[in-house]
Amino acid sequence: ANTLTVVDTHFITKYAEGAYEINYSPDDRDWTPTNDQWQIIGKVADANNLEVQMLVMIHNEVGINQYKIEDDADKTNNRKFWDSYFSQYSDLVSKRAIAAEKAGVDSIILGYNSSIGLAQKPSYWLDLIQKIRRAGFSGELGLYTELKELQVQDHFSGITDAIYRNNETDVKKIIHEFDFIVFSVQNTDNHKLSKALRSYENYEKKIQLMVITPSVENGNSSGEYIEPVMGHNNATNSLAPIRKLSFETQVESYKSIVDIVNDQRLDYVTGINSWGYHFRDNLFHAVANGDSDYQKSANVRGKPAEDLLSKWYEHWRE
Repeated sequence: ANTLTVVDTHFITKYAEGAYEINYSPDDRDWTPTNDQWQIIGKVADANNLEVQMLVMIHNEVGINQYKIEDDADKTNNRKFWDSYFSQYSDLVSKRAIAAEKAGVDSIILGYNSSIGLAQKPSYWLDLIQKIRRAGFSGELGLYTELKELQVQDHFSGITDAIYRNNETDVKKIIHEFDFIVFSVQNTDNHKLSKALRSYENYEKKIQLMVITPSVENGNSSGEYIEPVMGHNNATNSLAPIRKLSFETQVESYKSIVDIVNDQRLDYVTGINSWGYHFRDNLFHAVANGDSDYQKSANVRGKPAEDLLSKWYEHWRE
C-alpha cells in the first residue's frame, strides 16, 4: 500500500564468443531511469510518504534465445560465461546502488526470475551483494523469482528449479544473504497458493507477492505473460493476448492475495505488488488491433480491481 516499485533494466546488447555484453539503454529511447531521474523519483516518493523499490531486470535486445544460452551454460558449467555475466551484472548494479542510496531507495530487488542464475556458485551472489554494500547502499535487498503454485503434483518455483540444478545447501546460502523474497504469481487459487507459501516458512524470510493477474478469460497457461508489458504479441509468447476480457477474474485474483496477506498464519507474507499499475497512462501501444496494454491491464483507472485495492489500501491507512 505504501510502495512504489520502478523497474531498472539492464539490456543484453550483444552476444558473441560465448558471452553477453550488458548495458543500460541500448539506444536513444527512454527505457530506464537515469541517475538524475532516480533523484526525482525519490523526492516524489518522499513527498507522498512512499517507500521505493528498484527492481533490476535483464532484457534481451539482440534476438537471441536467452533462456537456452543460460541453460546451456549451466549444463556445461561454463565458468567463462558466468564469470563474465556476474562481473558485468555486479559492476552495473553496484554503480546504480550509489544513485539508489542518494535517491533514498529503500530496497533493491535482484534476480528477476533467473532461477538459472540462482543455481550458480554462491560466491557470485555474495560478491555481488558485497559490491552493493561497498557502494554505500544501506537499504534492504530482495530476491525476485517466480512461484507457479498450480503444478499437478506440487508447486514449482525459481528456488526449487535452482535447487534441482545445483543443491539445496548452496541455494539456501544465497537466499540467506537477502532480506526478503519476491514471488511473482499468476494463478491465485487461495488454498493452493497458501500451501505453496507455507513451504517457504522455514526459510525465515519475509515474502512479497508480485501479482501478474489474468487479464482475460481462461488466461492462465504455462509460459504465457498475461499482464501486458510492451504490447508484444506473437505465436509463442503473448504479452497481451487477444481474448475476451474478464475484469471480474482479476478482482477474484487480487481478493485471494489480499486474503493471504491478511492471514495471520502467513504473517511472513508482508506485501502485495501489482504488475498491473504503470507509471505512464498513455502507452496505448499495439502490435495487433485490440491488443493495447491499457485495455488489458488489471487495475488501471476505473477497472474493478482498482476499486478493490484502493479500499484495501485505505483499510491499512486507518
